[in-house]
Amino acid sequence: VLTQEMVNQGMQLVTSGFNPMLMQRGMKAASAYISAEIQKLAKPVAAGDLLDIATVSVGGNAEMGQNIAQAFETVGDTGNVVIEESQILTDEVEVSEGMTLDRGYISPYFVTDNQRQVAELKKPRVLVTDQKLSDAYDIINLLEELLKTKQPLFIIADDITGEALQTLVLNKQRGILDVVAIKAPAFGARKTAILQDIALATGAEFINSELGMTLADVTSEQLGSCEKVVVEKDKAVIVSDGFTADAVKARIEQLEKLIEDTDSSYDQEKIQERIASLGGGVAKIKVGGATETEVNDKKLRYTDAMSAVRSAK
Repeated sequence: VLTQEMVNQGMQLVTSGFNPMLMQRGMKAASAYISAEIQKLAKPVAAGDLLDIATVSVGGNAEMGQNIAQAFETVGDTGNVVIEESQILTDEVEVSEGMTLDRGYISPYFVTDNQRQVAELKKPRVLVTDQKLSDAYDIINLLEELLKTKQPLFIIADDITGEALQTLVLNKQRGILDVVAIKAPAFGARKTAILQDIALATGAEFINSELGMTLADVTSEQLGSCEKVVVEKDKAVIVSDGFTADAVKARIEQLEKLIEDTDSSYDQEKIQERIASLGGGVAKIKVGGATETEVNDKKLRYTDAMSAVRSAK
């Protein structure tokens, strides 16, 4: 409402001869001031408030509201909440180890659920590399190998473009192989460190260009695995299969020690972000129902309510 009114008033001022550049600078300054003042007035959301927000957002269903509140309270600020279908009639909340990355799918053609606009893979193999994929030749041998076992593929790379991206999209659209690709988070040395974390958490070998490793030579033995991956347009959640729990715990302890030995507050903050990503956990709301229509309706209501809770937090 405020934004629309600013636009309306701004257009009137420009029409009457007001300098649009001065107005733009004024709007930016006012927006920054207002945002800062609102932030000062903000209060942490209490557990009871989360329950109320969740319950209202799912249309007053107390059980669904309780499931959402429980999921968010369990994983805290560093974890994430995802939705999946249950094999039973009732809904339940299940907590797993996992990672959350601030990168979404490279192409919307990877989406598997059009209503929720998410791409989900169950028990995928995981390719982790700091290299760019542009030539289909770089991945064709690996794709042919995975086709034999019908295993989905989740790719984290510096970028995926050109023929390589076209090949992946065509395989997905034609139902030949389920695949989702995202860009690697962060930049420079930080990107390398995060990719190493992802590789460790999924049991993958990090395909590192600095070591002279090439994508064309990658085999399925160098891939990692996970229980599930859920990718939205701006984030990805990797649900662990539990096989690397000890290695992840050791890495977190190593990073905590690194924080103690680091004087830079910026470096400490970035290391803490890595710890949060590795150890945040994932709460799965498993949605059950008597019919597919009922399950899909509940999944959409859960999705809307989760967005409301995230906004409130």
